[in-house]
Amino acid sequence: MTVHSASVLRQVDQVNHGAAYEDGKHKGRSRMNFQQTKSILRGSLAVGSILCGAPALAQATVQPSSAASLLEGSDDIIVTAQRREERLRDVPISIDVLDEEELENRRIYSIDDLGTAVPGPSIQSLGGYTRTIAVRGASNSFGRSALIGMYLDEASVSSYPAYMQPDLQTHDLERVEVLKGPQGTLYGEGSAGGTIRFITRSPKLDAFGFEAYGALALTEDGAPSQRLQTVLNLPVVTDRLALRVAGSYAHEGGWIDQPNANAKNINDQDLVNVRVRALWRPDSRFTANITAIIHRGDGPPNRGEDEDGNYSQVLGLTTIPDGEDDYDFYNATLSYELGQVRVLSTSTYLDQQKPLR
Repeated sequence: MTVHSASVLRQVDQVNHGAAYEDGKHKGRSRMNFQQTKSILRGSLAVGSILCGAPALAQATVQPSSAASLLEGSDDIIVTAQRREERLRDVPISIDVLDEEELENRRIYSIDDLGTAVPGPSIQSLGGYTRTIAVRGASNSFGRSALIGMYLDEASVSSYPAYMQPDLQTHDLERVEVLKGPQGTLYGEGSAGGTIRFITRSPKLDAFGFEAYGALALTEDGAPSQRLQTVLNLPVVTDRLALRVAGSYAHEGGWIDQPNANAKNINDQDLVNVRVRALWRPDSRFTANITAIIHRGDGPPNRGEDEDGNYSQVLGLTTIPDGEDDYDFYNATLSYELGQVRVLSTSTYLDQQKPLR
């Protein structure tokens, strides 16, 4: 039994249907997946991949992350775990990599889902309000400095205190790299147990693209859930300046009732996440990346319910605890190539708010 998207799933059968189209300069794919479960009927539909002059956003070559696939002669996986591009097989670090296809196939929507997909990390989330991350047993629930490094591209996003790490979303990522073991040489003292890196997709300088994805879930004895994700790639100045906007909206329907307050499905959650990334490359040596993320999460902390799915407040109170998981993230990364040397500057601002109401 697996806990996924705040609902208990037990897979019975799965049927996939897909279609692809290609017409001259336009190429795309539509896909519909239906998964039947004991408690939930979940459906997903990918729509609207539009392209001019380049492959669709979802058509990039997908690299496998298992060592077995590499031995079978598949293309090499390129990672930046040591802050430079190199083949995964050449990295002298214990590392797991999840590419875009694996993130989608395993239903990994946020950092909270990584613990079930990668051996080693353990992520304990209490309704989004608190989040503690451990790798190979190294973690801390107290103190100000986390023992697991968290990076979004080149920006460190580890939060203080250690048990309030941000809710990073995996939508429109190129890959997730999980580095196990001490990484203090490259990632500082906050990476004593390991480092988790979220690598976003870079804007394309020469192609317009759009992609949308929708999903619906129906929960037995609960409320329905919905998810909508979109990506827009917009070249502003061809081969020099482009924008990429990735947006997510998710509503997870609740299934816990509070009879004393005459309230049903009190553990529902809402999420809005918008990421904007700008790429400016005036020449072959200089590159500037500007990233902004607005994240708004609204939902209660995890609570215990009885065997009938009901929750009772202390002393029979009728109040319904609720909380927020909000943050604003801004980063500017400048890079200049000097022959065999690269000069890199990255500046980050992270404002995180997690009030309980």
